[in-house]
Amino acid sequence: MFFYRWNMDKNEKRKEYLNIRKNVANKEEKSLIICNKILLNEKFKNSRVVALYFSAGSEVMTTELIKESIALGKTVCLPKVIGSHRMMFYRVARDEKYYLSDYNINEPLGEIEKIVDKMNIDLMIVPGVSFSLSGARLGYGQGFYDYYLENTNIYKIGICFKEQICNNLVVDKTDIFMDEIITN
Repeated sequence: MFFYRWNMDKNEKRKEYLNIRKNVANKEEKSLIICNKILLNEKFKNSRVVALYFSAGSEVMTTELIKESIALGKTVCLPKVIGSHRMMFYRVARDEKYYLSDYNINEPLGEIEKIVDKMNIDLMIVPGVSFSLSGARLGYGQGFYDYYLENTNIYKIGICFKEQICNNLVVDKTDIFMDEIITN
């Protein structure tokens, strides 16, 4: 019974913050501010292999960050869902071809030789519905990032609009905390 109550609290918070994010004004301008902060971040500057995500819906827009990271000579990898609660990251190039997944997200084609071993990823930019300033993350409820990041030393930066910050997020023992949060 306790687990069900916890899950309901988390789902209610998820709905609330998805609605907040949907209504954020000036998303493009705020996304550029966030992406510029990442480009100036010392952890980003010192990283060779960077895992990013292709933004969808009302998320912080990452297209320019992906392009700029590739232009800077970083090895950039993007996620592809490969099964229930599982994803892999694939190295991408400037002229990469993508397809629209079942989750309505652009994903790399997923050629096996482009898989990046998670132990080689230095830095990961992580999307979320909400974050706390202490690094807690409220994701979309499928656990993709929590499962992927389990038992790794990847430096994790959660990015969101400042309106998505919530310091009373419900967390579970399987939730992975971010090392840093960047907002506009």
